Amino acid sequence: MVTANLDKSQFSAGELDPALHARKDLARNQAGLKACENYVVMVEGGLTRTPGTAYVAPLKDEMQRGKLVPFEFSVDDNYMLAFNAGVMRVHRNGGIVIDGDDPPNPYELAVPFAEADLPNLRWAGSGDVIFIAWAKQPKVLTRKDHDDWTIEDYGNLRGPVEPQNTDTAKTISASAATGSVTLTASSDLFQAAHVGSIWRLDEANLANVPTWKGNEKPLAVGDLRRNGGKVYSVAAITGTDVGEDAGPNPPTHEEGQVLAGKGNVVWQYEHSGYGHVKITAFIDATHVTATVIGQLPGDVVAPNATYRWYEAAWSDVKGWPKQVRLADNSLVWTDRNRFWRSKVTDLYDFELSADDDSAIATRIFSQDGTLVDIQWVLNAGILVLGTRSGEWIVRGGSDPFEPLTLANIRMIPDTNEGSAPHIPQPVDGGAVFIGRSRDRLHFAKFDRVSEDIDMSELTLYARNILRGVATVLAYQRDPHRVVWIATAAGELISVTFRPDQEVIGWARHPDDNGSVEDMAVIASADASYSQLWMIVRRSIDGQTRRYIETMAPFFRPANFNTPDASGAWMVRSGLRYQGAPATTISGLDHLRGEEVAIMTDGRQHVRRTVSADGEITLQYAAGDVLVGLPINGRIRTLSAETTIDGSGTKGTKKKADSVLLERLFGAGGTLSANDGPPEPLLLSGHIMPAGAWPLETISRSVTTESPIEDFMEIELVNDTVYPDTILGLSPHVNFVEDRG
Repeated sequence: MVTANLDKSQFSAGELDPALHARKDLARNQAGLKACENYVVMVEGGLTRTPGTAYVAPLKDEMQRGKLVPFEFSVDDNYMLAFNAGVMRVHRNGGIVIDGDDPPNPYELAVPFAEADLPNLRWAGSGDVIFIAWAKQPKVLTRKDHDDWTIEDYGNLRGPVEPQNTDTAKTISASAATGSVTLTASSDLFQAAHVGSIWRLDEANLANVPTWKGNEKPLAVGDLRRNGGKVYSVAAITGTDVGEDAGPNPPTHEEGQVLAGKGNVVWQYEHSGYGHVKITAFIDATHVTATVIGQLPGDVVAPNATYRWYEAAWSDVKGWPKQVRLADNSLVWTDRNRFWRSKVTDLYDFELSADDDSAIATRIFSQDGTLVDIQWVLNAGILVLGTRSGEWIVRGGSDPFEPLTLANIRMIPDTNEGSAPHIPQPVDGGAVFIGRSRDRLHFAKFDRVSEDIDMSELTLYARNILRGVATVLAYQRDPHRVVWIATAAGELISVTFRPDQEVIGWARHPDDNGSVEDMAVIASADASYSQLWMIVRRSIDGQTRRYIETMAPFFRPANFNTPDASGAWMVRSGLRYQGAPATTISGLDHLRGEEVAIMTDGRQHVRRTVSADGEITLQYAAGDVLVGLPINGRIRTLSAETTIDGSGTKGTKKKADSVLLERLFGAGGTLSANDGPPEPLLLSGHIMPAGAWPLETISRSVTTESPIEDFMEIELVNDTVYPDTILGLSPHVNFVEDRG
């Protein structure tokens, strides 16, 4: 019999696909696990128990799904907005904002989003405002105070519009140049679905208004002149010498009146050769009512009419934007293969011009003729579009730092992975997104200078893990760089991702009574870490419940010299009581009928079942009590193998008489080898301590009773309320001669 210590102190790959378990030649195999459940891979290569969650509040209508929208107003003032059942509730500092009623209720804002609309919500925040795209008329959500929000239609002005009508027989006339007007079409043109859309009406004949000339004479009040495409009228004549009325300098202003000079005329801006209208009501196919934005040209007003009109690009007829993103002091909106950017520094203006700050309107066409369907937009130094069939870079000119303009915009196809509908997550150097089949996760590294996207598949070594079909991503930057994934089956999965250190560590986080339906991340109330918020569907007391829960911070002891379990939060949907010592803990209605794990004053208490009154009774009084659903953490290593006398040990009979456990701030759990009897991980010396339970930071040998098998797998299970960080699980293996 030969013995050997087989070192296992690197877990940075996390759980591996079963197809790779036999690939001992792979470096990732050496750092991988057969199972990693409710432990998170750390960037240092160890494993730490997944924190539990705190119960925040139920959804308004727990029979309907909800949507979480993070809103970071400032570094230390963050909100999580919960949309459900036609209202928005506001969460802040881990709780819910209440109204001023007596008794108080959760503050609510009525919103137009039905349950079926919630997966389509996309948003971009700027200051106190959130712009929302949802495949219908865009909305603007405005914060005035914690309990004072408004939502209204996005007030886009002057477009965007479709190309100009070229059929001279199809004309439109307006009943007036300003205010509320009736539009009349020469033939059937309007639909009820045009209500809410913005159209552009141009002058019917540019020859109707003469061009401005310097020092023109004579001029009279009301005379019209054109300069730079804009039309001006003489509002007043201030001089006595009418021979110099026009003045030497042309009018260029875009609103109000400007004096041409002492003794010259006053020019009134009228319009820019066109005007915009917003349709407010449908009368019939040839008549609608509309509100004029600014002023219409005179020869558009009845009895005149113009064929030079532009239908709205956004409407229930043409469709509405599905994506929105803030980029370089402008808003980018997209729908299918269409791309619009607002005027720079004006998030509502879509007027096209020759100026560098002009709005942009364009389409993306693939090289092979297939339809381009934009699924997401990211601003990562460069503008990147993810489509159903591939990824595109949007930039201006040949210089990577040249501003994007209408004249220099370039759409560059780069990679061909393709995306499913979702919101990708910006990470260090690029973005993580869900592939179009939803069972793969990709990392796109952006290079602004070389116009290149370097693509890699994060699921390459864990393709089995997204078997539930990925639906939602959330990136928790601090402290471990974790991308959280929710699947259609409600599973919660994590991948610790640090590309600069080649860390891609997968783990699963099963919950026997919980399905994650949505999630998002904001900074914690003290801005010390990134806080994951989730909507979790549970079955409680025979009823379907939907709760908002927040993940607790990863555990750090209050005293590193003498660490104990005080402050640990290793339960799900938990609540914490702190006050005078008590034996009856109430207020647990959200866990009625459930067996709960309990921590009292930093020590594990025997489990209890919550009564119909939402209470538990403790064995003894305690002043600090944490109650919630238990979490079962499990780690199972791949079979430990080595080479002896030049021959590999795969298939050789083996057993382990001990395992070297390397642990940081941990307690509780059991350890087994080759599915042998689990060995409790008691404190060294088996002395029952007083007060909060002390934690181990130690490297010690744990005796195991191991069956003889062809494999050597170590399993650690921890379902206690104690934290745990595992740095190494190294078995002392006996290789047994097979005597047949």
